[in-house]
Amino acid sequence: MRIGELAERAGVSTRALRYYEQQGLLSARRGANGYRQYEESDVRLVTEIRSLLAEGFTLEDARPFVDCLRAGEDAGDACPESVAVYYRKLAEIDAEIRTLVRRRADLADHLTRACPGCVLFPKDRDDHVDQRELRRPCARRRQAGPGRVLGRVVPPCKMIAPILEQIEAEYGDRLTVGKLNGDENTDIVTRYGVMGFPTLNLYRDGEVVRQIVGAKSKRMLLADLDGHF
Repeated sequence: MRIGELAERAGVSTRALRYYEQQGLLSARRGANGYRQYEESDVRLVTEIRSLLAEGFTLEDARPFVDCLRAGEDAGDACPESVAVYYRKLAEIDAEIRTLVRRRADLADHLTRACPGCVLFPKDRDDHVDQRELRRPCARRRQAGPGRVLGRVVPPCKMIAPILEQIEAEYGDRLTVGKLNGDENTDIVTRYGVMGFPTLNLYRDGEVVRQIVGAKSKRMLLADLDGHF
């Protein structure tokens, strides 16, 4: 088949095919007219290369897979050299993850020092943990709660809990206090734009009429709620 047909069937450009040929991953014989001619098996080779590139492999990474197919194997990863590439790529990804986790932990520490109680809510409850923390003796385990910072219950949430209980005891005929675990209700957290813990929403007839962010004293809470219930 000609280069245009191979490009169309494999879903790549003719320029990409020429580049694969320059890198020694693809070979073509020349017809009498000088045009490149490819075999049916080349479609499989190019498909394999495209698949590997889409998964983050380089062309050099793809070479053992291509060689494996050329050797007559049914799959590009049926050869030991291809499996070795998998192991190497996994090691590289693990190293990148460890670096990112350390950077995230450092940034989280900066955030908690700069703005106590203004912790950004993680996108999902299984946010990354520094594996060094898990290996430390007596490391605290994650616990669900009103909010968390790196596996610990957010201190402002613990501070405000007894204050809310007091307010409910004194004003229970006018309001009802409810607690929501942000980790288990991320859709609600997102819906109401919660960016820190604790966040208190005051509802009337199903609508939020007041939102208070951060731990406050009983006097300040009542002042904020004055006129709303």
